[in-house]
Order: sequence, then C-alpha cells, then structure tokens
Amino acid sequence: MRKILAATVLVGVLVGALMAQQFTPPALPPGVQAKGESLEGDVVKVYSLDDQGAKFRAYVVKYKGSEVVVDDKLSLTNHKVGDKIKFMVTRVELPFGTSKVNSISFTISPVSAVKK
Repeated sequence: MRKILAATVLVGVLVGALMAQQFTPPALPPGVQAKGESLEGDVVKVYSLDDQGAKFRAYVVKYKGSEVVVDDKLSLTNHKVGDKIKFMVTRVELPFGTSKVNSISFTISPVSAVKK
C-alpha cells in the first residue's frame, strides 16, 4: 500500500510540475497513466494553521457539484472565503495486481501561490 501511495504522490508531483513549467518529464512507470487540468473556483472554506513558524493552508472549493480540498503544499497563499483560486486537478491510474487504482488530487496552482 505504501508503494501505491508513493507512486501516486510521485506521479502527482510530476504532472503538477509539467503544468507549471515546460520541460520534458521523465517517462512514467509502465502501466501508469496521468493527466491533469487547471481550473478556477471560489473558496468556500479555509483550513489554516500557523504553528511555531510553520504554516498549513488548504481551501475548499466546489468541483462537479461536490466540495473538495485544494492543498497548498508550500503554504505560500493566504486566501479568504469568497476569493477565486486557480488549482490543478490531477488524475492518476496505477496498476495494482490484476486491477487498477484510480486517484484524483487537487493542488493550488503555482500561479496562485505566487500571487499572495
């Protein structure tokens, strides 16, 4: 299970980096598929914590009729409810034995992170 989680995170980071910069990424492992898209949404809830100089930031936005959490892994933003944010939706499909694992993640766009 840890290998799947590690592979999912790795692929998510690669797709995010792909969308943030133009470069030729390393090839994905055999059987792994990844795709992403950039969207914009209104912040409906903010999760934040400042603790001993460390920060945590995540935002809830609407996506296809559901509320999802958009992670700001570097905590470079400080948005409020009602702000518009740009975020990336990353989908990853990994082989797992005879079946497949599909995951989706939401990460703040690097452009939003730079524009505090």
